[in-house]
Amino acid sequence: MSQDEREDQAKQAGASIWETIKRTSGSAADAAQRALQIQRLNAQIRKLEAQQRKLVFSIGRKVYELHGIGKVRNKDVLDDCLKIDQLSEQAEAVKAQIEQIRAEAKERPADQLEDSSFLTEETEETEVPIETDTPAADDPAPEQPACCGADDAADADAAPEPEAESANAGEDIDIELGPKAESEGDD
Repeated sequence: MSQDEREDQAKQAGASIWETIKRTSGSAADAAQRALQIQRLNAQIRKLEAQQRKLVFSIGRKVYELHGIGKVRNKDVLDDCLKIDQLSEQAEAVKAQIEQIRAEAKERPADQLEDSSFLTEETEETEVPIETDTPAADDPAPEQPACCGADDAADADAAPEPEAESANAGEDIDIELGPKAESEGDD
């Protein structure tokens, strides 16, 4: 084999290697570009869902305000508003118990108390779980109004914490949409 033939063969091998490198790097760059594009679109979805959650929360607040003036007639919505009223009453009863305990403790001399820190107002709110009647797993879920678009009763029962009163204010609240609502959002 002559020198020229060896050079041609080396050039061809080098060109082949170079083409392989270009194809591979191009594929990796394309894959990275697609991943970045998907990530941007997912961020856009998260923003839209956050806006949706805020609107759902706002609607819930407005409906509960309407309940306060006797304007709610839908049985399912009225039942939920009554549950909120019951929870509020339970919270008030617990607060009254706390005040009673503090009042009784103030009547006793401080030297008889081992720890009097409970006599002062709490600076940090703590959530106390309140048991409510929850349907058994075998119970069928109540039908949802056509306007809600929620096909899953568990999702319809999930309520976000109030923004101003919650220790978690400002945090995102996840609300799952049923298949019907998700397909409408894909249009």
